[in-house]
Amino acid sequence: MASCCSSEPPEEKPNLNADSDTDSEDMLKTGWKDRYYEQVKASDGFDVENFSYTTALTLITPINLEVGLLEDVNKWSDLAIKDYNKKNNKSYEFVKVVKANARVVQGLVFFITFEAKDAVNGQSEIFQARVFEGYGLQPSEMDFCRLKPTT
Repeated sequence: MASCCSSEPPEEKPNLNADSDTDSEDMLKTGWKDRYYEQVKASDGFDVENFSYTTALTLITPINLEVGLLEDVNKWSDLAIKDYNKKNNKSYEFVKVVKANARVVQGLVFFITFEAKDAVNGQSEIFQARVFEGYGLQPSEMDFCRLKPTT
C-alpha cells in the first residue's frame, strides 16, 4: 500500500459497481429508475423485478425465502389472513407463500403474495399483505391484507 509520501503509484481498488453482465450495464444506462417506479406504481410494490445491482439501498427487492426469512413471512401471512377474515367475515386458511418482496426502512416492509384456501368451499385465492416489521423501538404492524387485484 502506498503512503502519502511514497513514489509508488496508488493501489488500484476493484470497482465494486462493475458488472460483467452487459444486459445489466445497458439497463443501468437506459433508465432503470423509470422501469422500477412503473413496476412499483402498477403493483403497489408486490410485482417488482430484482434491481439489487443498482447502488440504491432502499428499493423494494424480491427476497430469497430460503435464506432465513420464510418463517417470518409465513407468520405474517397467517396473521394477515386471520385479520382479513375478521374484518370481512370470511374463513380463509393460510396455505403457502407465493413470493415476497422487502424494503429496508428502520425495519423491513414486507410485500407478501400468498395463497389461502376458503374453509367453506375449498377454493384457493391469492392474497397480498403489506407488513412492517419494526426493529428496536419500532413496533411491527400490518398495513393491509387484500385479494390480489386481477388487473
